[in-house]
Amino acid sequence: MNLIIKAGLAALVVGTSSAAVFAGAGHQNSCENECTGKIPVELNVPKICSLDDETREITLDKAGKGTGSFRVGANDAYKLLVTSTNGSKLLNSANQAIPINIVTKAPNGSAVNLGTPFSSASTIGTANGHKYTVDVTTTQAFGINTAAGTYRDTYNIKVDF
Repeated sequence: MNLIIKAGLAALVVGTSSAAVFAGAGHQNSCENECTGKIPVELNVPKICSLDDETREITLDKAGKGTGSFRVGANDAYKLLVTSTNGSKLLNSANQAIPINIVTKAPNGSAVNLGTPFSSASTIGTANGHKYTVDVTTTQAFGINTAAGTYRDTYNIKVDF
């Protein structure tokens, strides 16, 4: 019996405490002829970007040239940073190098330099975002004096706000 009374008192205390909290939660206007109020409505849209690497891999031809592209979409002004993992060198498994030149062009034709942040406006109102082109060329001849094998580098793209 004592346990039932304690449980009942606990429920009564919790119930009245929560009623007090709920009663004080809103803002109450007292009025006589007309009552008015307002409730602010707000939406916070976060910054969003998308990156579409249209070219899965840039494979250089026998002349040492290759081209690729990617698109950036963003709902606010963004910064683009492009880099080369091997410092603009194609390396084989023995770490032998063939130097390359990587040229990235923005949609307006301006250069995006490796390792230097490039600022761009948002792509709002642009159906597919901004298209960037990437041209890669070897900067030295290769042939009979170059070890056979596959030489690789990675072109890195970073978009942030």
